[in-house]
Amino acid sequence: MMSSEPNDYPIEAGIVPLVYALNCLRLTQPCWSCEGHNNKAGEIEKLPRVWFYAHSTIYPDLISDLLFDLDIAGRLSLAWHVCVVRWSDGPDAAFSIEPKIRSTSEPELMGLRCDVRIIADSLRTDMRVKSHHRIQRIDQMLNAPPLGRNY
Repeated sequence: MMSSEPNDYPIEAGIVPLVYALNCLRLTQPCWSCEGHNNKAGEIEKLPRVWFYAHSTIYPDLISDLLFDLDIAGRLSLAWHVCVVRWSDGPDAAFSIEPKIRSTSEPELMGLRCDVRIIADSLRTDMRVKSHHRIQRIDQMLNAPPLGRNY
């Protein structure tokens, strides 16, 4: 049960994989989602996105790195990003995973919903590896000899 009110506000089927993946991380708490919707003319009216709380900005930063890697690898129909959401009813900051829309892009909802599944699968499989690499880099920086000072 991922929705606090499943009878009145069920999670839409097209966004469930990403909400579930974020929930499984146990680092972030999803708080709102939308699978995306077209208007009557078939144009995107609402983008797919998931809002989540994070105790630390490290988690959204790791997710952002993962989204960048997926984009660079050409696995997504459109670049996605993590952004800060100004809405919050708790002490933690709220963030959103959503597609980057540029004035020149005309995304298709089916492609974005496919992206949702790819991002969800990558979060579940690659987040641990990405976290481990980040920790290794920090350890290397902490154990490196101090930089010489030139006055």
